[in-house]
Amino acid sequence: MKKLIESAAMSLDKWAILIAVLGLVLHIPLSMLAHWLSPKFQDAWARRSEQRVLERISHLADQKKHLQHPDIYIRANILFQKHIISTTYLVCIGLLCLVLNFLSPPGPEGSQIRTLGLVGSATFFFGATIESGYMMRKWKNSYPNDIQSRINAIDHSINTLADSLVNKSKK
Repeated sequence: MKKLIESAAMSLDKWAILIAVLGLVLHIPLSMLAHWLSPKFQDAWARRSEQRVLERISHLADQKKHLQHPDIYIRANILFQKHIISTTYLVCIGLLCLVLNFLSPPGPEGSQIRTLGLVGSATFFFGATIESGYMMRKWKNSYPNDIQSRINAIDHSINTLADSLVNKSKK
């Protein structure tokens, strides 16, 4: 084991010397290449950044146009009504399963029906809970105040991005 460690250390010494010599020899040509290529990379990066900012402004303007459409409130109300109906169905089916549980015959012959009633009611009540949570999250984002605040945030983002483009062009 000791011999293996010593041979590895010797081979590492040879590699270290080789890398040091290569670094010294290639230092000047690579420095010249880096100084020659730096402005080219900087110009390409700046053009790419301006294009991305313009694409972002366009995307934000599209979002703002979508949020200002008058049908957004109608669509939100329709979505809310659909979720209310599906939640009501789930709760009713859960209640039906509980009624099935209570009306099952006593004794061992009704045990499977009682198990089915309990499992079914728990499943449908859980589904109603998930559905109502999803509905409330969707509905919260559709309030007029929230939509107006989102439009204001988009306006602020567009103005900030446009100012950054103007400042870059002045430099």
